[in-house]
Amino acid sequence: MHDYFTGHDTSAITVAGKDGPSTDIDHFGTIVAIDDLVTEGPDRSTKKIGRAQDSRSETKKEKAMSNLLSFVSNSFIPLVAVSLLYWAYTFPNGQPKQTNLVCYMHDYYTGHDTSAMTVAGKNGPSTSIVDFGTLAAIDDAVTEGPDRSSKEIGRAQGMYINSQLDGRALHMMFSVIFTDGKYKGSTLEFQGFDPFIAEEREFSIVSGTGGFRFVKGYVIMTTESMDIPRKLSHGNTKNLQKVKEVLKTSGVPSIATSPHDSLQNGNWVKLICGASFEDVVDVRNLSLVYTLAGVDCIDCAADASVVSAVNEGIEAAREILHFRRPWVMISVNDDEDLHFRKAEFDPRDCPLDCSRPCENVCPADAILLDGTPGALKRGVITERCYGCGRCFPVCPYDKIRAITYVRDTVATAELLRRDDVDAVEIHTNGRQTVLFDKLWNGLGDSVTTLRLVAVSLPNNGDSTISSMNTMYSIMEANLRCLNLWQLDGRPMSGDIGRGATRESIAFAVQLTGAEDKPRGFLQLAGGTNAQTVDGLRKVGLFKTTNMTENSKGRSLPLTSPNLSHALIGGVAYGGYARKIVGRVLSSVQSDHGHAHVEDHPEHLLNAVVQALALVGGVKCYSKAMSNLLNFASNSFIPLLALPLLYWAYAFHKRQPKQTNLVFYVHDYLSGQDASAITVAGKEGPSTSILQFGTLLAVDDPVTVGPDPSSKQIGRAQGMYINSQLDGKGLHLVFSVIFTDGEYKGSTLEIQGADIFAMKEREFSVVSGTGYFRFVKGYGIMTTEFMDIPNLRAILKLNVTVKHY
Repeated sequence: MHDYFTGHDTSAITVAGKDGPSTDIDHFGTIVAIDDLVTEGPDRSTKKIGRAQDSRSETKKEKAMSNLLSFVSNSFIPLVAVSLLYWAYTFPNGQPKQTNLVCYMHDYYTGHDTSAMTVAGKNGPSTSIVDFGTLAAIDDAVTEGPDRSSKEIGRAQGMYINSQLDGRALHMMFSVIFTDGKYKGSTLEFQGFDPFIAEEREFSIVSGTGGFRFVKGYVIMTTESMDIPRKLSHGNTKNLQKVKEVLKTSGVPSIATSPHDSLQNGNWVKLICGASFEDVVDVRNLSLVYTLAGVDCIDCAADASVVSAVNEGIEAAREILHFRRPWVMISVNDDEDLHFRKAEFDPRDCPLDCSRPCENVCPADAILLDGTPGALKRGVITERCYGCGRCFPVCPYDKIRAITYVRDTVATAELLRRDDVDAVEIHTNGRQTVLFDKLWNGLGDSVTTLRLVAVSLPNNGDSTISSMNTMYSIMEANLRCLNLWQLDGRPMSGDIGRGATRESIAFAVQLTGAEDKPRGFLQLAGGTNAQTVDGLRKVGLFKTTNMTENSKGRSLPLTSPNLSHALIGGVAYGGYARKIVGRVLSSVQSDHGHAHVEDHPEHLLNAVVQALALVGGVKCYSKAMSNLLNFASNSFIPLLALPLLYWAYAFHKRQPKQTNLVFYVHDYLSGQDASAITVAGKEGPSTSILQFGTLLAVDDPVTVGPDPSSKQIGRAQGMYINSQLDGKGLHLVFSVIFTDGEYKGSTLEIQGADIFAMKEREFSVVSGTGYFRFVKGYGIMTTEFMDIPNLRAILKLNVTVKHY
């Protein structure tokens, strides 16, 4: 590689530094763009085989470092100590080895031990690091403990750029160079998205040297100490650490599979909030608790406010601990159904001396009678009643009646078109299919974008299979996603007693033995409780013995389970799930009114423990827990590392799956919706992107379609540099951060050359987080639209990755 800064064949230029583009390359923080010739031999005249195009920074700190950054306020970031917790998968001598390491990185912009400096930005090197586009070079100390005086074991050298339009996130690229200790002489390469205001975030280890050759892994970063401008303060941080510790100890975030994989593995769990339960406060809190417990789906009433409450609860859970989101399902009916009714009575008709058995028997606390002179008041709290019917037979005066209803088809179709609804469940009696046909056709194309269609039906004996086949034939032409049959054994009875689950298990035995049943997963409901899993084991239908044994590498979405899927896809819990957590939620409301449960961590902790016990019976958290805790009891492994240790236990059994994604990146350097800015170049921040050496920061919208108004599912944040001498090629380094859709909360790290004049070019996916941990892959980029004079482009990315 021939790297020339002078002469007629110059191939490298400085584009940024403490003194701007004229800074010498041997000064800390100087950024260089290169387009170097690559030859077979050392002589310049030997055969040319390529070009080396990129940017690089000088990151070794000079002695004069303490005199730099006088423009930075003395109160800005006097101490940032970052705890790095990473997972490494190495291959020394061809054998995989897992390594866990905890270390601390000290990132200082001020003081006698300054280790970082801004080198470029929209206003030059003096731009604040909390402004979009600012580029910083770092040479940070890495220590064994959070105290700066603890033993130094290395340096973190590299750079990061502020890559978010509002200034609240960085894109990081740096090496941890171990200079002492067990890993002395080795390095790890870190890359990824850092929303530094968040208490906890994840990014990738993309490669390494020495003892970490062939490494792949991920990092959990937490901020031990930070002093930042007041405008970026996070607000009141709630004391949720105990909740996080319980979840991490259980391994829920680390071992959670996608909902589709859970169905195939036989460990799918659905929370049933209730098809008629419309108390949005309880629905929100239930959704939060069971999302943290790792459910795959949350089923709720087909009401816009209820759907919003479910999604609010899910997002609140993901702010506490970030991992994959469950699917949101709405329930509808084609005819009168027990799940779609409300109790009703006039309390003025009730005798004053009534013992009020209805109030005592209601599992939802939906009946409240206030005694006043001459009459009773209030009665049924409509939004809390879900139609269980237990109040009907106990009323000594026969005053209570049932009000039944059928969900409106048009309103249901509108809900299904919402971005935050993933699935629908149709309740039918299974005895006649005319009304089912009418409902299905009435939903029209609203079902074509769903991930799952479920049909809930009772056991109708010998006619059940025939009805299922007829309903499947009605759906088949317009069914473009997974389908599921919910076996409703004894409706709304799971909280009554241990034996309530027998009918659902008997129904499962009947259906699994039928050879002529239609396609679709089978899932139990109706009477399910803490005894259901044991009951399935006794009849040989519970196949989940390991979270990963049945996982198969497949591209999503699929329209039917493959041949290796479990006989029973999973279990749905309704009344029992609400009962065990409802006791805690009721105490929150009695003590604090209509409160968010996360505002009271002591109550949240109790609720999560109850939910984990139920969900864990299907997910087999208990097995993971016992292995982890036995291991941890004989070592000094920090609690935060336990989920990663589970990966050490399970990773070798997992097979990679292949996923294909297509999305669009809108890269605009002009206009009201500009999402990219130049921050450095040979003439400073005003240099054209079409000139060699120009550096840009990007925070581009990512959408599902090429139209800018199509659904936004993420952001592409990072930077690119013009890395070709003639100005016709870029080097890209950015994160795709999914903020909506199937992969919400996950990231992909993209890197590579972009010869943008070409219609089609290929790049690399070097790592990822969340759903895409341990990812490897590639992408094909095509230009859908380009306006060179106004510097606006729409790019199509067709990405293929393999991950675990």
